[in-house]
Amino acid sequence: MIFRNEFGICEEKPGIVKIIEFTKIFAQTIAPDNMKEKIDAIYENLTVVECDDNGCFSSFVDGHSKYNRLYSSYGCCFFDNVNTKEYTATSSIALRLYSDRHVIKHEALHAFSSEYGKSKTGRFYDKCGASYSERDNKQNIIIEIGNDLNEAITDALASRVDGSIGPGYGYYGAQVLIGDLLIGETVDNNSFIQDVYFNNGHKFAEDFDRTITVSGVKFAEYLKDFRVVLGNAKDKENADKLLMGAIEYNLKKAKTSEDIDNVYNFQKRVINFYKDGGEKTHFTKDEDIARLENILEFAEKIQNQCKLNLMIQNTISNQKD
Repeated sequence: MIFRNEFGICEEKPGIVKIIEFTKIFAQTIAPDNMKEKIDAIYENLTVVECDDNGCFSSFVDGHSKYNRLYSSYGCCFFDNVNTKEYTATSSIALRLYSDRHVIKHEALHAFSSEYGKSKTGRFYDKCGASYSERDNKQNIIIEIGNDLNEAITDALASRVDGSIGPGYGYYGAQVLIGDLLIGETVDNNSFIQDVYFNNGHKFAEDFDRTITVSGVKFAEYLKDFRVVLGNAKDKENADKLLMGAIEYNLKKAKTSEDIDNVYNFQKRVINFYKDGGEKTHFTKDEDIARLENILEFAEKIQNQCKLNLMIQNTISNQKD
C-alpha cells in the first residue's frame, strides 16, 4: 500500500491501514474463492491519496494526469488509474484528513471488488462491485449500469464489516435499505454477494426473476432503468417494487417454518430500523414512513403465504408416504 499527497509519497497512517486491512479480511470472507488472491494483490498495490483542504487530487488515464476534486463533504472517493491500451488499472482511494471510519471501509470495498480488462467487444471495461462500464478509445463511456445498486451493496457491506446494518450516512439511506434486504442477515457463503458483487450477477438475476411473482419487478430494471437516489415518484415506485421483490425472494428461499420466521424477523428489524432512523436513514417524511409500513405489511403477508405453502407441501408429501 502506498500513501501519497499532492507532493508525492508521504508517511503511512497506521490507523487508516488498520481499517483497510480489517476491511480486506472481511472482503475475503464474503468473496468467492477465485477473488481471494486478487483482493490480496489489490491491497498490496492500493494507493491512498491524502487530499488538501480543497479535496483536490490527480488520477491518470494512459499516462495523462487528470485533476479531480472531492465534492462529497464525507471526504472519500474511489478512483482508477487507467491504462486502456494495456487493459489494466490500479485502484486508489482519495481521503480528506480525518475521514470517517465508515467511508474508508466503503471506499476500500469498492477497491476490493474492482476488476479491469478487455471486454468481448474489444473495449476497456471497468467493473466495480455491481457496477459495470465500457469505454471506447476516446474514453467515452459506451455502457454504464449498476451504479446505484453498487452503492447500495457497498454501503450495506461497510456496516456489516462491524456487524451492523444500515447506512453510514443518510445520503445512501434508500439504496442501503435495498442492499440490506437483498443481502439478508448472513453474509457468509452468500450467493447474492458472490454472484452480484464479485461476478456478473446473471445467476442471481435469473433466479430472482423465476422466484418473484407478487411484486412485479425484474432485477435488470434496477441495473439499467432507475436510480433510487433521484427520489422522483417513478423511482420510488420502482424502488418499492424492488424492496418487495427482495422480501419475497428471501422468504421463498427459506426451507423450513423456522427459517421463514427468522428471515421475516430480520426483515422486520431492518425496516423498523430505517423507519425509526430519522436523518441517518433519510426516511423522515410521513409519506416515506408510510411506504415502509406498507412494505412491512407486505413482508408479513408473504411470510404467512410461505408458511401456508410449506404446510400444504408437507401435507401432500406425508399423504404420498
